[in-house]
Amino acid sequence: MAGGSGSAGGAAAAAAIDIDVLARRAAIFYEQGHLDAARQLALEITTRYPDHIDSLLTLAHALRELGRFDEAIAVLGRVAKLDSNNARAHSAYALTLFYKEDWPRAWRAFDVRFRLMDSPPQVTVRGKDGKPARLAPWREGPPPPSLLVVGEQGLGDTIMFSRFLPLLAQKGVKVVAVVQAVLFDLLKTLDADIEFRPAEQAGSVAGIKGWTPMMHLPRALGLAPDEFVPKMPYLRAEPERVARRREQIGQRGFKVGIAWQGNYDPRIDQGRSAPLSAFAPLADIPGVRLISLQRGKAEEDIGKVAFAARIENPGADIDVATDGFRETAALIEALDLVVTVDTSIGHLAGALNKPAYIMLKRLGTDWRWLFGRSDTVWYPQTRLFRQRMPGDWGELLERVAADLRRR
Repeated sequence: MAGGSGSAGGAAAAAAIDIDVLARRAAIFYEQGHLDAARQLALEITTRYPDHIDSLLTLAHALRELGRFDEAIAVLGRVAKLDSNNARAHSAYALTLFYKEDWPRAWRAFDVRFRLMDSPPQVTVRGKDGKPARLAPWREGPPPPSLLVVGEQGLGDTIMFSRFLPLLAQKGVKVVAVVQAVLFDLLKTLDADIEFRPAEQAGSVAGIKGWTPMMHLPRALGLAPDEFVPKMPYLRAEPERVARRREQIGQRGFKVGIAWQGNYDPRIDQGRSAPLSAFAPLADIPGVRLISLQRGKAEEDIGKVAFAARIENPGADIDVATDGFRETAALIEALDLVVTVDTSIGHLAGALNKPAYIMLKRLGTDWRWLFGRSDTVWYPQTRLFRQRMPGDWGELLERVAADLRRR
């Protein structure tokens, strides 16, 4: 009996290992962009093992990237029944709804972002007992007469969603915005009377009747996609700085600003940055001048590529920590086109209404760029270029170069 029992246990363990190996293989198929293979293998696993959550998620991801949104949502519903608190499933659900352009449900599902933050935004007020108590955010309906708007994530997110602050002011709302201090001077070019407070410092604001996270504003204001662009440009560069940058770089050639590196934190970047070497096809185009918009450590990449002599760096004197984006905005205004990965530079060019190409990774592209589109609901002058295979920036830049040659 003991020997028989041990044999059965060993077989069960081997079967479990085999399933985990197959599940990992399905995930690798997905990560490599072999979506049909990933879908088929994950489907086989989940047919035999309906509660294998990792394989269900791989199946949902593959279906989403194949454009089979309703099927992906159905699979994610199965995950929710097995594990209602699975943050990965909730994130995938929100992304799928954005890809489907089901905006009302997508905005509601987007609240999952707070579960993924180390320190989600919150506002407290002093209760009748004198103790601090959390204040629920304004979510919809008429806005309160005085509103605290709290920035949530990166610089690009703040630049992008700041467009909605003037809409609040137009409704007679007194707006206090808590954002990154480095953006103050840039955001003060918004056509609205808005008070800015630094996100880096804790503080109190008197007289506030309500608050909301900044990325909640389209939902709270009840805006449809055709209302996401109330005014263009909604941010401006200072004319004196623009004139100085134009004189610095001159009028010769077709001036293309480039940026290749976003946030260095791999949890945030998630494959969105490209190697500078992939930009080589742009350097081969006669008449094109490559102007670096990259700041920080990534500037060191310039000296490491074969076409370093073709890259100009007139913004080497820019200190983002002190000037914010004022000098970068002025430099962008002096250019003909911006070619960038998905980072704050793309949002800045879009807010200035300058022609821009934003280059996107193949899988799990950020929710705001939707699915398969080459245009964007956020920036009329921006065009999207998408990888055809994960990690293949070279082929993507070849297409960008071909487009520039046609121009």
